[in-house]
Amino acid sequence: MRGRWDAGWKSPEAHFRSFQSEADRRLPLVTPHLSHADEVLEIGSSTGYFLDRLHPSVRSVTGVEPSDAYRAFAIARGIETVESVDRLGPRKFDVILLYYVMEHLRDPVGYATSLKQRLTEGGHLLIEVPNVDDALLTVYKVPTFPGFYFQKAHYNNFSHRTLSDVLRRAGYRVQVFPEQRYDLSNHMVWMLEGRPGGHGRFAEILGVEINREGALELASRSRGTPRIANRLLRRVRDYAQVRSAGKIDLPTAQAALQMLEVDRYGFDEVDRKLLLAIIEKYQGGPVGVNTLAAALAEEPDAIEEIYEPFLIQIGFLNRTPRGRVATQLAYEHFGITPNRRQSSLF
Repeated sequence: MRGRWDAGWKSPEAHFRSFQSEADRRLPLVTPHLSHADEVLEIGSSTGYFLDRLHPSVRSVTGVEPSDAYRAFAIARGIETVESVDRLGPRKFDVILLYYVMEHLRDPVGYATSLKQRLTEGGHLLIEVPNVDDALLTVYKVPTFPGFYFQKAHYNNFSHRTLSDVLRRAGYRVQVFPEQRYDLSNHMVWMLEGRPGGHGRFAEILGVEINREGALELASRSRGTPRIANRLLRRVRDYAQVRSAGKIDLPTAQAALQMLEVDRYGFDEVDRKLLLAIIEKYQGGPVGVNTLAAALAEEPDAIEEIYEPFLIQIGFLNRTPRGRVATQLAYEHFGITPNRRQSSLF
């Protein structure tokens, strides 16, 4: 992750352009708390991309940014920006913004307390922080996500409760509004690929309402493959629009996937035919790929490159020098009891 206060990017201009969508996301969340007469201060204002967007809606905007390059860029765009809060003298502001700053502070209570002297009477302190109760940590429990989320640069990790406690101790009246910064595309990519991403990849598909149970069910049946996830999302979306008022919850996802004949392992019709052919036609194997391809009317390359890797990965199929062999898990999945010869293969 690029540091907040280093250049990090090839240029401040590139950073400014890249964060326009973030400015778009913030604006409707902030404007209900603003008036045209307000003077606004943002601490950690970076290249000024948000203050630039906010400027037409308020009386004045001021930024605090330690990076020389980012500060110079913002000033060149007409945004008053100083190196530290101390440079502001005794000035007060109607609204103070802190986006992803509090987690970097050793003493968040003390810092929030000190900002009260910068607020006008009735002023607002608007804060956004990462949520330690993020669904990727607490619901989906993606194994790779903690290493991404917990960073050395963060002295504190906040939940709804702990952030409220910090601000109350600093003397503020507190309202907390949950905000999903990234769309469900990001959740899907984390669950499928174990990394951040998405950036709207599934946004068109997820135009329907989907809850976390429905999303998790889809991800669990997508075989860890974005291509399959994309295809299933489209089909389940179509089902939900016709049968479920456009909402994808767990029962809707399960019903749609049952109609599509995609089972809890993500097996489709070809997967089942392949395993059952080995079990029923060839007594569990071993059977050669060319023989199996002929029985299924599939190309040998398709079996080797598309179907086999996943079946081997989850332990339903073994590839031996003599051919393909169905495992005990495959028999159990189909409720078939191996005969004496087949049992001797395990």
